[in-house]
Amino acid sequence: NTNFAHIYHDYFHKVDGLKADVITAIAMFYDLDDPHKFLNDIFATLRGNGVFIIQQNYLPAMLKSNAFDNIVHEHVEYYSLTSLLPLLEKHGLETFRVEFNEVNGGSMRTYHCFKGQREIELSVHEALKSERELGLDTLEPYNEFALRVHDLKATTLQILEEAKKKGVTVHVYGASTRGNTLLQYYGITSDLIPFAADRNPRKHGGEIRGTGIKIISEEESRKMKPKVYFVLPWYFAKEFIKREVEFLMGGGDMLFPLPFVHLVNMKTTRLVFDSKPKLLV
Repeated sequence: NTNFAHIYHDYFHKVDGLKADVITAIAMFYDLDDPHKFLNDIFATLRGNGVFIIQQNYLPAMLKSNAFDNIVHEHVEYYSLTSLLPLLEKHGLETFRVEFNEVNGGSMRTYHCFKGQREIELSVHEALKSERELGLDTLEPYNEFALRVHDLKATTLQILEEAKKKGVTVHVYGASTRGNTLLQYYGITSDLIPFAADRNPRKHGGEIRGTGIKIISEEESRKMKPKVYFVLPWYFAKEFIKREVEFLMGGGDMLFPLPFVHLVNMKTTRLVFDSKPKLLV
């Protein structure tokens, strides 16, 4: 009977005698302190005609979507396809296919095999060409990214400070790890936003570290009738908007900080680009 799985409660490493046709590394390759050791073990474990698949955040997508909140303590590396290929080649692997998706604000899924085992698909050549055009080997795209993030900070703080002056109640929506990066860089504390609504009961009663913002349940938050939800997991915008139709129908606003500052309500979806943005209240 082969209808079972062995679960290893450990970090990935080669196991003598164990071979695999497919190995996946999903949302973790950029967390590796030592990707060389990891890839050595992949090389030792993968069968001759096997496929190694990596799904991870994509550097160009991070730059394009201004997703500086992706820069957190867990993420040790930030890969483009151009930077990933030579790393794999050092360990006898090559990339034969690349796909892109919207996971976590923009990700790439790359398919790898032993050298010479498969034909390199057009998607790889097209992606490399696109990255060359972005100038990722120069400082320009990163400097522009930093300037945009600086402007987003100023715009967001102006909106929240204006809301406070008008007596508008604002709650954080989703006390996420990435969201805390944004709060820390922007300097947002409980002085501007006192509460964060989160679905995870393990977080209730705690606070977002370094901000003093108390984490409460969504039900408790709704009882307080906030006018605005400041959505930190902005990359789930479509799902959240569908989920919060009742809140929006009741006159509520959802403020998304990225990839650009925009306010969503039942009257309009407002893109905030002007130097003196005003909250729609």
